[in-house]
Amino acid sequence: MLFSATFPIVVKGFKDKHIPDCHEINLMDELTLIGVTQYYVYLEEKKKVDVLNYLFSKVPYIHNY
Repeated sequence: MLFSATFPIVVKGFKDKHIPDCHEINLMDELTLIGVTQYYVYLEEKKKVDVLNYLFSKVPYIHNY
């Protein structure tokens, strides 16, 4: 069994090669992310945690426990 919320094309190729007659259930006919914008930033590996902590601190509904 394979489960994924985001099924990259590489995984589809793997699935098609190794499990050619599998049953596929797709719960989303069309991906719609209205109002969602994605950004990316290149960072040094050692800075990733600090940047994530900073970004999460700016989101009002995330609580630090």
